[in-house]
Amino acid sequence: MFVLDMICGNVWIAFSRLTRAIIQRSKQLAARLNEVCDAKQKTLTEKKVALEQLSLVTDHCIDFVNNAVNKGSDMALLFSKRSLDSPRYD
Repeated sequence: MFVLDMICGNVWIAFSRLTRAIIQRSKQLAARLNEVCDAKQKTLTEKKVALEQLSLVTDHCIDFVNNAVNKGSDMALLFSKRSLDSPRYD
């Protein structure tokens, strides 16, 4: 009976150590996953801001071209480079 108790005790100790190691590793992995998600979220936010700015510039260019084609003269188009270079956000 003593041998059986010793074996059971050793199994329990091994089980406890394994359980603690698994729990510790899962916490490390969860923390790392949060870091990666935070970094990806920051990257996506930066890309969103850049895309929104590009969208504003594109909208300005489309408006300019539509106005130039519909209302402008050939001479006005020749002297209109500044209008495209500096969009106004009214």
